[in-house]
Order: sequence, then structure tokens, then C-alpha cells
Amino acid sequence: MAAVIFLFIFLLVGCGKPSRIRRVVVSYPEHWNDRESRNCVLAGDDPVSKLPHLNCDLPATDKPRSRMLIMDVKFATTPERQQYVEWTCRRTHSSLICGN
Repeated sequence: MAAVIFLFIFLLVGCGKPSRIRRVVVSYPEHWNDRESRNCVLAGDDPVSKLPHLNCDLPATDKPRSRMLIMDVKFATTPERQQYVEWTCRRTHSSLICGN
């Protein structure tokens, strides 16, 4: 029985999407609750920091720098899709996990 449980856990963890952590500048909305998912776009580099810009505040046209921060974001995806610009990101405490 223990071997079956171990195999199940191994397959569950081993078959997940590979992830890649990248340092990016994130634009975020004024109110983004914990565990809430948002559509985001990874588009171009931020002109100030020169890091990739992950825009999670898509409806806003003017993004104040006070709602932009540099952080390490975990991108969970397949190798074929890691160059995509459209992501769904979920906020978890002080980090983001994005997938596509």
C-alpha cells in the first residue's frame, strides 16, 4: 500500500508543468486579493528598470509607478509555451504564480 501511495505522489509531482522563476516588474491593480487570479501580459521591458514588464492591470491606461514592483514570479508552463505573452496569474501572499 505504501508503494502505491508513493507512486501516486511521485506521478502527481513529477507530471506537473515545469516552472521557471523570472525577475520582472509587475503592474498590479489597486485591489488584488490573495488567491485571486488575473489575466496578465508579459510585454516588453520596463524603461526604468530594463526588466520584463508583467502587466496585471490591463484595463488601466495610466499605470502609476507606485503600483509597480520588482519581484520574482514563478511561470509554470510547458517549454513550448514559455515564450507566450498572455498569462493567468494568481496572487499568493507576497508572490505570483503564472500559467498559460
